[in-house]
Amino acid sequence: ALVSLIANSVPTGFGAVGVPVITLANEVAPSGAATPDAICDIASKVVIQLSPLMLIIPFIILTLTDSSPKKIVKHILLSLWIGGISLVVQYLCARYLGAETPAILGSVAAILAIILYARLFGEKDTEDVAPKETFTMAQTLRAWSVYGFILFFIIFSGPLVKPVNEFLRTHLVSSVHLPIYAEGKAFKFGWISNAGLMLFLGTFLGGLVQGVSAQKLIVVLARTVKNLGKTVITIMSLVSIASVMNYAGMILVIAEALANATGAYYPLFVPLIGAIGTFVTGSDTSSNILFGKLQANVAAKLNYADPNWLVGANTAGATGGKIISPQSIAIATASCNMPGRDGEILRSALPYAIGYIVLAGLMVYFAA
Repeated sequence: ALVSLIANSVPTGFGAVGVPVITLANEVAPSGAATPDAICDIASKVVIQLSPLMLIIPFIILTLTDSSPKKIVKHILLSLWIGGISLVVQYLCARYLGAETPAILGSVAAILAIILYARLFGEKDTEDVAPKETFTMAQTLRAWSVYGFILFFIIFSGPLVKPVNEFLRTHLVSSVHLPIYAEGKAFKFGWISNAGLMLFLGTFLGGLVQGVSAQKLIVVLARTVKNLGKTVITIMSLVSIASVMNYAGMILVIAEALANATGAYYPLFVPLIGAIGTFVTGSDTSSNILFGKLQANVAAKLNYADPNWLVGANTAGATGGKIISPQSIAIATASCNMPGRDGEILRSALPYAIGYIVLAGLMVYFAA
């Protein structure tokens, strides 16, 4: 369970096809809808802030699963190899494609790096713990079809293919004007340009390729919507609270207080604020909704040269809070068949979460 919690930290910054970062960018955008360039800018900064942790987390996982002193050097080299490959791929994806693909392609790159390492340097005298199975190319492609379709739709609709991206962003867009909240404020929703549609299309087509009937896929969709009902209500409530706080000037007042209290040292505390948001809500996205605008306001009060650096740091810290989030621990105990051991797991995970958040704070402060 501890290994799972630590592993489920860095990747969550771009989890669910980049929703946390995209939501963050939209929260701080003056129009409420961030441009592709703004999303790429924030996404690339998040990758930079998480870069030391991308190298350290694999080493921690390897050490927890095999603590033999003889393998320390091997663990270090393997961690640098896997983390370095994933880091480069994630940065390139974030900088040029947006927030949707870093976690997916970074993970695929890490898998390929592990396979290559095993082929070149793997131990030859290991015992087989399970019978080997062979799969045809068709079976392999079907197994990967869901991810393949998702990647295709995300990349094809992203900034890399500008004509398609511009078309999707400017067609079938609903705009609602609510002057009661903020004069001149319009809320926009793109029906064919959001990442959720790409995720749905990729999953649906992949399911069909794998032999699942359309009727069964619709049944699964209905059950999923039902299971996520409470989550949807929670997210809607958080967005409402964040909007009211913003329009009422509450976030501005809090930003002024934080700026006055911490001054030039504020960047040290940004990841901690993001982590608190995730600890309380259990979600990186929710943390960004709650505190994204706050970080932008503090950056403005401090006359920060690059506000997006502090904005992105909220996500960097939020990934650390995921390690000790009660929701994550509950899922880990259930998945690992460890009922009633939530407190024990929390105590074990807490030192790693603290170290994670402190390192993120130092990275944000000194690399600014």
